[in-house]
Amino acid sequence: MLLPAPPFHRFPQGLPPLHHPAARCRARGPALRAGGRGFAPAPHRGLRPLAPLKRPSGAVLKRRTGWIGAPFQPVRRLRTSGGAAIWGPGRSPEAGVQGAQPPPTAAKPRYRARGSAPEKTVKGRARGKTNPFHPHPPGHPPNVTAPPHVFLDIGSDTTPAVLPPELRTRLRTLTEFTDSLPRADILLTGWGHALHLNESVLDRAPRLKAVVHAAGSVKGLVTPSVWQRGILVSSAADINARPVADFTTALILLAAKKALSAGRSGWPGFAARRGTDGTAVGVVGASRIGRRVTARLRAADSGYRLLLHDPYVSPDEAAHMGAELVDIHTLCTKSTIVTLHAPQLPETRHLLDAQHLALIPAGGTVINTARGSLIDTDALIQECATGRLDAFLDVTDPEPLPPGHPLLSLPNVLVTPHIAGAQGSEIRRLGEFAVDEIGRLVRGERLLGEVRQEELARSA
Repeated sequence: MLLPAPPFHRFPQGLPPLHHPAARCRARGPALRAGGRGFAPAPHRGLRPLAPLKRPSGAVLKRRTGWIGAPFQPVRRLRTSGGAAIWGPGRSPEAGVQGAQPPPTAAKPRYRARGSAPEKTVKGRARGKTNPFHPHPPGHPPNVTAPPHVFLDIGSDTTPAVLPPELRTRLRTLTEFTDSLPRADILLTGWGHALHLNESVLDRAPRLKAVVHAAGSVKGLVTPSVWQRGILVSSAADINARPVADFTTALILLAAKKALSAGRSGWPGFAARRGTDGTAVGVVGASRIGRRVTARLRAADSGYRLLLHDPYVSPDEAAHMGAELVDIHTLCTKSTIVTLHAPQLPETRHLLDAQHLALIPAGGTVINTARGSLIDTDALIQECATGRLDAFLDVTDPEPLPPGHPLLSLPNVLVTPHIAGAQGSEIRRLGEFAVDEIGRLVRGERLLGEVRQEELARSA
């Protein structure tokens, strides 16, 4: 039985085992006619001479002439029933690599991996779409003779948390680190990065094929020139969205129970206490975080009534999310809690201005874990200073707030220092995703965090 082999980069010197199913076929010719039962490498196109190697056992194996797009396959020494040694069809131990001849140009490969069938996709990537590290046809082994070089651009205070020693070790099995941007094939970035990938920087990185961002938004990192040069962009924004959604859901629970004002005027009586059941929550923005918050609230036992405002979402899609699609005016009027998850765009600046804040019912709460510019700060101060509204603010405008700012002293306002996203021990998740993403790049698999240029204009 032939077992599938792990990816090529996990073998010493890039040498897969002899039972690799995608590159072996039953020997036809002298080996079988003489009674041999060995396997011979399948033919490939393009000549590339390879040098002999030694396996750890010490047995010398001469490599058959390799072809571009083929894994590095040695020729096993075969023995016939008569005891004569055969080194594959038409080969002998004395035949050197330089004397090997490629198959006739008219010959057509007749192999296919055992049990496989012609497929139009390989691990989610459509035929015709190529990975820069795997420009070969889908289903063929990679045309990579050396691991790619990775250039790190992460803040010095963040690097130990993003890439602890064990993740660095994993990354070294996939790539080689380089301090030279012109040699870089992959750029691994994170919070505190120094580069801004404009034309002048990209001219200094002629080999760059992919940017993997071990953080959230890439708006401060990339420019349209990156995509115009065919460079892949990936972000760990989806990983960073999970702790933000958890944080927001916790704030919604606190807001529904009026945690900020419950004990402000003494121990509340039983009739004055608030519960969560049936609370109307308005979600502004069906972003990664907004969708996760909606899913968490929908799964809760509280029976939240969910309202959603997003100009890019259809009523059917909102209904599938368990929410009612409404305009921003209706959302503010009918929601006891309003939570913001929209991107920072010119059209979303001061999305909650004085007019919309006034529509929120008295006793309501505003939650912002997105961007500070989505709220008119001066208008929010007026609403919260009177006690009509409460607010949980993880982001502010400006950020951070200067000492003595009114929002910092109001008892019904909780300001946190932008901690909703990955923090402390959670930052390791971003590094794990980035290393896994680089592994998918090297293996020619579909990127899970790929960022497309057309998505950037309406993302955070």
